[in-house]
Amino acid sequence: MQAEAFRMGMWRHILSIKAHMDKVFGRIVMQESLTVAQAMALLWIHRGSVKNVGSLGRLMQMGQANASTLCKKLEKDGLLRRIRDEKDERVVRLTLTENGERVVTHILACLEGLDRFIAAYPPEKLQCILTGFEETEIFLQTLQAMNETCHQGKEQGTHA
Repeated sequence: MQAEAFRMGMWRHILSIKAHMDKVFGRIVMQESLTVAQAMALLWIHRGSVKNVGSLGRLMQMGQANASTLCKKLEKDGLLRRIRDEKDERVVRLTLTENGERVVTHILACLEGLDRFIAAYPPEKLQCILTGFEETEIFLQTLQAMNETCHQGKEQGTHA
């Protein structure tokens, strides 16, 4: 396969997946006037996967400043509490408010129908989908590292 054909096909599929994810999950979270990213943050905090702004940023693949901005918006909307760590003020712990828990409960109830479909889907196909995503992520991380190395070399060459 030619590199250009692969690249264009990959971009088309990634854009298509994003559009479908936004349509499926966007409808659910828009009922609560949230973006998909805001809803995912609330869900991860609810599950206990995220304890502070730093871990949220890492999980969501965003910088600390963007994660902090997202949390400030959720706090302003009364869904989240941001609590500075007493020992290290750089660390901001995250907890859901009562209203945040209500929103998460509503989102999870809406997701139950999707979960039933997923549970009925052949497990080997679900595993194949996840494996494909994992392979794609590894492939893209490798391309990213190569791209960064290439740009570092050019930047060093221009400063000489």
